[in-house]
Amino acid sequence: MGLFNDRSAHPNMARFLAAASLSVLVTGTAFAQDAKQAPADAVPDESEIIVTGFRSSLAEALNEKRDAVNTVDVILAEDIADFPDLNLAESIQRIPGVSIDRDNGEGRSITVRGLNPDFTRVRINGMETLATTGSTDASGGTNRGRGFDFNTFASELFRSIKVSKSPTPQTEEGSLGAVVDLSTGRPLDYGRFALAVSAQGQYNETSDKLNPRLAGLVSISNDAKTLGALISVSYTQRDIIEEGFSTGRYAGNPAPAAGAAQKFTPRNAFQNEAAFPLAATAFFPRIPRYGINTSDQERLGVTAAIQAAPSDKTLISLDLLYSKFSGSRREQFLEAISFSRNNATGIRETDLVNLTIDPQTRNLVSGTFNDVDVRVENRVDELETEFKQATLELKQDFSDRFSARALGGISESDFRIARQTTIIADALNVDGYSIDFSQNRLLPNINYNIDVTNPANFVVNEVRDRPQSTINKFKTAVIDLNYKATDNISVQSGGSFKQFKFSATEARRDTILATAAQFPLTSANSTLASLTSSLNLPTGVDRTFVTPNIDVIANAIGLYTNNFPLVTQRDAINDVRENDYSAYLQTQIKAEFGGVLLRAVAGLRYARTEVVANGLTQQTGRDPDGA
Repeated sequence: MGLFNDRSAHPNMARFLAAASLSVLVTGTAFAQDAKQAPADAVPDESEIIVTGFRSSLAEALNEKRDAVNTVDVILAEDIADFPDLNLAESIQRIPGVSIDRDNGEGRSITVRGLNPDFTRVRINGMETLATTGSTDASGGTNRGRGFDFNTFASELFRSIKVSKSPTPQTEEGSLGAVVDLSTGRPLDYGRFALAVSAQGQYNETSDKLNPRLAGLVSISNDAKTLGALISVSYTQRDIIEEGFSTGRYAGNPAPAAGAAQKFTPRNAFQNEAAFPLAATAFFPRIPRYGINTSDQERLGVTAAIQAAPSDKTLISLDLLYSKFSGSRREQFLEAISFSRNNATGIRETDLVNLTIDPQTRNLVSGTFNDVDVRVENRVDELETEFKQATLELKQDFSDRFSARALGGISESDFRIARQTTIIADALNVDGYSIDFSQNRLLPNINYNIDVTNPANFVVNEVRDRPQSTINKFKTAVIDLNYKATDNISVQSGGSFKQFKFSATEARRDTILATAAQFPLTSANSTLASLTSSLNLPTGVDRTFVTPNIDVIANAIGLYTNNFPLVTQRDAINDVRENDYSAYLQTQIKAEFGGVLLRAVAGLRYARTEVVANGLTQQTGRDPDGA
């Protein structure tokens, strides 16, 4: 549970000063139409009406939805270009039934009809792929699943988004939620020459930085439209500051059954809990804290395409996609850590002084406590996702009724956290700590009863560093055949091979310093963090607090040297190879009954999956042979 104020994502949540944007679109088709304009005295030809631009894209998307037998939603390039979306996830959420999860104020993953991201498959230019990144622990941390992180891509890179919410025999298996098809631009879809440029800038006085968002596209093809090339580039820089209160969840015991005694457990039994009967069934925030999250992000995307149409029956398309999403994130917290500790030095040694519990929800309303461990921590993540994909597609019409499509492609998503370092300093056994939710249940009044700006009150006793990686690779080969038996009956068949490789690593140098190795914070090895006045905090809340200076302390103790060796995390080391073989046969039928057009699809699909998985586990005890 928590409330955070994003000071750069939304103007109404920040002191937003200025924003400017400029977009230009030039196409060769438009030039050709201007050159062929009829003389002023000519009689207009009303037999043909050509609609282009935004309205044309809406009509095309509507027609694609109307022609589909299964349930689909489509957004085309003109729609995306007009949306003020930060990334691809926020464009997709405009489709009915799709919601998104946000990280750092912008969309990261999607949920379709209540099914989480693992149940949605994403295809780019016809082949399934997967891009992943990381986030704060509260937002899910490193993605080691099959859910796609859409914040690695900018919306401007894609010309269409199609979400299929129900399957047909032709649909690849593995998706219960939806199949999301993303397509980048291709030169023969434009005129002889097309140029598009977009520039936006936003200045925020809190971060005191100007964030640019730039995009451009150039497409060229010959007059006969038999050969063309396209390249598009998108770059976004974003500086985010979030601040607010969070709890790290609540902990408590359920009320006992009628006539049964309450069971006291270490996780929520205060040292003198017997003197406060309401505490036994109350819920307490595990880690009540105010924090400041700062994130600097850069997103670069490049697409390229070459198309050749040696005849009106043959089309060859080569599509290339590159994306790099990098960021540096810092989290600074002032918190009470005792309530989350189950050991003897945690909540079990904390004394209740006074307590108010909401009788309806059994949540803590206010309380004063002695022997509370107050903590300041500073964490920095340096993360990067690099995505690469290449696809080659051939479409061949052998006759007016028989056609084929073949596609092959490779993709790789390489996510790495080079440094995830946390430095922790504690003030142990503080008396008079109080927390009060009575004025605002989301922003409590917290009194630590010590000077939280004085570094001398805190001792550095724990250091962490957790570098990690997640790599996903795909190889795909697909062939589709289509035979149009009559104007109303067609048959499709085909098969595919798909290989998916996944590997993950994590190592840690988490160390609780021995008493002799602990050292106090000083003005030289600490820094001050401040909550801004834009957050409407209760009177008396400490807006400024000291935090460890990560770079200074890490260098002083040799954190990144053999003084603190990295230890492989066995549960996080995984290597998976998956081979998928599939084939399908389906028939599409159109028929008219009583003036109503009926469309139907029927068929069969065969799929076989082979999985080889390797990982490290840690076990204790004797093996089955007794050794």
